[in-house]
Amino acid sequence: MPQIFGVGYGAIDACLQNQVGFWIAFLLVFAKILSTSLTLGSGGSGGIFAPCLFIGAMTGSFIGSIFHNYFPSSISSPGAFSLVGMGAVVAAATHAPITAIIIIFELTNDYKIILPLMLSSIIASFLTAGIHRESIYTMKLKRRGILFKEGREVNILRSLFVKDFIVQDYHVFPNTERVGKIIDQAIGGESHSFQILDSDKNYVGCFSLNQLKKSVLQKDLLDSFIIAQDLAVPDIQLDIEDNLEQAMEIFGREDVAEIAVLKNKKFLGVIKRKDIIEVYNHEISKREAASGLVQKLKFTHLTKTIDIGKGYRIMEIEAPVAFLDKSLKELNLRAVYRINVLLIRRKYPAQTITLPSADEIIRKEDILILAGLEENIKKVSSIKK
Repeated sequence: MPQIFGVGYGAIDACLQNQVGFWIAFLLVFAKILSTSLTLGSGGSGGIFAPCLFIGAMTGSFIGSIFHNYFPSSISSPGAFSLVGMGAVVAAATHAPITAIIIIFELTNDYKIILPLMLSSIIASFLTAGIHRESIYTMKLKRRGILFKEGREVNILRSLFVKDFIVQDYHVFPNTERVGKIIDQAIGGESHSFQILDSDKNYVGCFSLNQLKKSVLQKDLLDSFIIAQDLAVPDIQLDIEDNLEQAMEIFGREDVAEIAVLKNKKFLGVIKRKDIIEVYNHEISKREAASGLVQKLKFTHLTKTIDIGKGYRIMEIEAPVAFLDKSLKELNLRAVYRINVLLIRRKYPAQTITLPSADEIIRKEDILILAGLEENIKKVSSIKK
């Protein structure tokens, strides 16, 4: 089946011109899936996008041939089905229906195809998103331990905890405060979010400046029967043991500037959205710098130690026996020894693991490339049991 070789645009073009037979189109769907899997799985060079177009075109041609044979006067030619099939498979594989629609529409410049193309691409995308959360591209990142959610790398946010970013810069109202006084203080201040506590410092809820704007003109009327507790939104809160991923979910959902942090219902302080964004960006910058360094290390042989200034070193050590068969998450080197594992050189099977994920298991004869203070790395290298 020579049609499966190479990119496959020639076979796709023949399909669009109704030059591919019914059974050939059917067989080529499975032949292309097999050949692409063997090529990529064995380490060969190849992509994903063109095979998606190929599989979609052949599937569309096969389905279109069936309907066109039975209803030749009212059903389009198989070539039209091929176009729609291309869009559907690309949308399903990438979870990007708008991209698929625009690409296929640009190939034809024919408005007649746009409605079935839109319907098939959106339905295909919804179906695959329901079956499998990852697209064919993000799955590659997930296998490397990099998890993205709404444009954010989740691993970074999960590794940072709310308790480390609590601040005392907030404005509190007692739950019995009258709305007139609240409006006077809130409108004249700089805060956009306000916390409400009872007399025992228990958290009641919060409210935002936007809630008050509607009440300003009726302040005198509302002051006689509305208190702070009536304004409270109770569910915008975090526990002290929560991580920043959970915090960002609330920030995104509620569109607030700060969130109360509690311990056993007692109010401890707040975390602010701007602080979390700054921390996230800082961590991303650190990882990008580390990633650039790691790429150099992959193609060089360390002379055991590299001095990077102010007592910090990059050192190569053999994995201690006490680390074997344990994950980096279990070892928790960053918290216990304040060092980072930049790279693992594995002997069996021979491979180099760049910025390993927390679930990576240390194996016998692994070489660890560590970054941190020299004395901390030496503590790790001296572990015997």
